[in-house]
Amino acid sequence: MYQHLVNRRRGVKMDRKVENKKTSRMTNTSVFIAYLIVVLILIIGLSGVARAFHVGVIPHADLIQSYTSSGGTPEYKDSNTDLVYKVQQGDMLTFSITLNPGYTNLECEWTVRKGSAVLTSATGTSFSWTVPSENSTWEIEAEVFLRDAVGNPVGKDAVSWSITTVDVVTVNPGESIQDAIDSICPEGGVVELAAGIHNVSARTTMPFSRPSWSTIIDVGVLVIGRGNITIKGHGIDATIVQTDDPSTTIFGIMNCTNVNIQNMKIYGNFDRYNGKVPGINIHGIVNDSAFSDLYVENFKYCIYSQYNGDFDNITIKDSTFAYARGGVLWLSGMDNSLIENCDISGSASWFGLDFNTNCHNNVVRNCTSRHNGNNGFRIGYSKTNNNTLENCIAYNNVYGYLFQGSPIPPGPGNFMKGCVAYNNIEGVHISDAYADQGLHISNCLIYNNTGHGIGSELWHNKNGNIWITETTIVNNGGDGIYNELLYNFYVKNCIIAGNVGYGLKNAGGGSITSSYNDVWGNALGNYNNTTSGTGDISEDPLFADPDNGDFHLKSQAGRWNGTDWVNDNETSPCIDAGDPNSSYSNEIYPHGQRINIGAYGNTSEASKSPYHKIYLSVPMTIYSNGEYSYPEPPITYKDNQTVNITFNVSDTTNLTINSYTSSQISFTATNTTTDQKMNITVYNGTFIVVNGKKYEIKKDGIVQQTKTASYNKVVFTDIPVGSDYVITESGGKQHKLPVARPVVVTGIAILIVVAYWRYRRRRRRMRSGGLIVLVPGVAIEWSSFIYM
Repeated sequence: MYQHLVNRRRGVKMDRKVENKKTSRMTNTSVFIAYLIVVLILIIGLSGVARAFHVGVIPHADLIQSYTSSGGTPEYKDSNTDLVYKVQQGDMLTFSITLNPGYTNLECEWTVRKGSAVLTSATGTSFSWTVPSENSTWEIEAEVFLRDAVGNPVGKDAVSWSITTVDVVTVNPGESIQDAIDSICPEGGVVELAAGIHNVSARTTMPFSRPSWSTIIDVGVLVIGRGNITIKGHGIDATIVQTDDPSTTIFGIMNCTNVNIQNMKIYGNFDRYNGKVPGINIHGIVNDSAFSDLYVENFKYCIYSQYNGDFDNITIKDSTFAYARGGVLWLSGMDNSLIENCDISGSASWFGLDFNTNCHNNVVRNCTSRHNGNNGFRIGYSKTNNNTLENCIAYNNVYGYLFQGSPIPPGPGNFMKGCVAYNNIEGVHISDAYADQGLHISNCLIYNNTGHGIGSELWHNKNGNIWITETTIVNNGGDGIYNELLYNFYVKNCIIAGNVGYGLKNAGGGSITSSYNDVWGNALGNYNNTTSGTGDISEDPLFADPDNGDFHLKSQAGRWNGTDWVNDNETSPCIDAGDPNSSYSNEIYPHGQRINIGAYGNTSEASKSPYHKIYLSVPMTIYSNGEYSYPEPPITYKDNQTVNITFNVSDTTNLTINSYTSSQISFTATNTTTDQKMNITVYNGTFIVVNGKKYEIKKDGIVQQTKTASYNKVVFTDIPVGSDYVITESGGKQHKLPVARPVVVTGIAILIVVAYWRYRRRRRRMRSGGLIVLVPGVAIEWSSFIYM
């Protein structure tokens, strides 16, 4: 049993640059330094960090060396590196970036946004765009991603142009931001905040409401009833907008469309946790608006959206939100919105991110929520459904993730995909009803929490369904999964191991249905008030380095270690042990064409399979250097199909038979050399191998060898290829191996045949081989091992 599977997981803190449009992006020296930094990120930040794919904030890296824009008849444009200027309708503009040559595997993605709405996208290092025939404001953004060998984003850089056909107003420190906004024509424009500290005091008021009360608060800058307005600074270290009054909200957004606030620090300049109002307060009806590249700190809420408001297509991204007296991001009435690549921390008493009421169809991606006085992420409270948490991290909270609320309306449930929870009091907590469509948890890592991995609490006595798939739940201080609800938990393709309580505990009126899970080494027992199900196993999952948070599965065929594929000296029993009907399409070849159990199942980081599937009726050739043919599979599989195997080697081939039934299995095996021979090993199965008993092998009815079984196997050596064989135990029970006949699989026969061959050159010896699994109506599988 694992007593301590993991240590504290290392976090990655995003290091942001100051975007100064007049300054060169990088010197030759900084190119070299940046290269070393990212190499260290790749080596240190990834190798010991477990994830199903990249989770949490994507760290900043200096991937863009320079940028320019040209074309059209611009106004207020000081140089080709200016990021804010006015253009004319119909202008053709070209935007270009130069990538840092110190990196490879870079991908550039261009997007044109009007507020939060994406109008067009492209790839490459340059992008041309024709300005629409309208008075408005747009963002043209180039995002560059550094990816590792399996496609994970391990670094990100971006540059964004604010382009308008209306007006540009520059505000220097000491000047009024509110006056600048009021001076812009009704069609909108860009308010550019110069570098420096902009002090804001109460200028006007706006509503501020919660479910049980409503009040009026002071606001320093209010955008009300407007559209197509961008308020842009020069970076979080260059442009600082602050207030000395704990009762003043800096930015109020009310009844607006296409409002953007970006590239600045928004700061409450008073004692920590003394803020009484939000830093940004969103009220009424606000659509197609974005908040990006911000650092917001020290308010009651960093961003607050009104209870019973209507906020559609809002984007909050690439930002840090810290030290809130209440919830860091308290969001209500939010629909069809995206929260991406944000670091959320330091709530004194509430949640990091809270989808509180009436939130639907939202995505939270690559966010980290940590060190909060209550929970990291909450999805729920009332009428909140079809929201997705994807590739997020929660640590050092009460609950890492809380799914809570009164019954949701009919329709899809909520989703948690590829997320990590560790060092919380409880990893995931579920309370209240989620209706028939319920909650879906997949490809998650939940470990080293002091309580349950996934816990629950009965509140409204409602029925519901919870699906937990492809998830690793280990080393938690309570149960792996604890159900005290009236819900039905369906747990599949998961690893639940080393927990201090039970692996699966059903303590309420609901149920836990387990299938194709590895439930192993849980201190109080693997099952409580529930039982193992179809395909369940209980074996050491053989994690790569659980003490350092690496829960990839060991594999002789290949395991991802964060920077490269490595080969182990043993293979996890969880590889290719999942539900045969589950998709494995994202696993990298060789994948065995069956999903792995655990958090990496059906992901690009799934450990490779030591065998490959050969479909019946499809021929295959085995070569002495370990290569083999791998034809495309047929569409359907039927009983009594055949396979032809050709051994194109000049040395002895080792066949291992693992007989699980007494049914007849046959295959056609031919050799292309005259000296081809076989060594045959038969292990225990339905065809019982009894130690000390003699067994004989007949070729064309003539006994070739008689051997005595030992160590639960019998071995025959140097048998020529090309004839029918029958292996007989004492008592007359036969296992027929007609080597020159087609495969015939009857009943529910399963026979595993492992073929090994030797190839000697000088004093070096190469051994390579394969595993054939004959399953009636399914397939045959082949393995490839090379030992030097």
